Amino acid sequence: MKGLDARGFTLAELMVVLAILALGSALTVAGLNGYQKHALAVQNRAGAQRVYQTAEAGLAELKATGQLASWLRLVEQDTADEAETVTLFLDRQQRTGAVWQLLQNALTEEELDAAICLQLDTDAGHLVAVYYDATADTLRREDLNNAEVGCWMGDAPAKPAAAPPPEEALLWRQATPEEAG
Repeated sequence: MKGLDARGFTLAELMVVLAILALGSALTVAGLNGYQKHALAVQNRAGAQRVYQTAEAGLAELKATGQLASWLRLVEQDTADEAETVTLFLDRQQRTGAVWQLLQNALTEEELDAAICLQLDTDAGHLVAVYYDATADTLRREDLNNAEVGCWMGDAPAKPAAAPPPEEALLWRQATPEEAG
């Protein structure tokens, strides 16, 4: 045992304290990283919702003014998709194309400083989904399932029922035996 006026800590005591501090720091950093990822996902989802609402309003305006057909021709130039639902991308620094034309006047520069993807039903002229990432320079199809990419899917309007056949088609049906008799 040491004398009464000996002061200080042993090397073992210092190492235990340092180990406890290192463990606490590691847990704090891991928690902060998780919080940052969650905050980014929430921000991206809010951005996707804002873009969705803006794009739907823009499409409604194009329909009301009779300009939807010309905008859809621009969509055809921007994509190789031949399907009913097309996927359009707007990269962070891109300032041309159908998506840019639809969003440029309604969103702030800060909101447009992101990678954006629109999935559009060209037959019905409405959005299926919007993907948004405020940190990425580009989005591609393989990025759309990333948990940090914000996604917003609205309630798609029901497709209109098929039009009834013209009256002339009804005249050419075969008469039933009761009608013929």
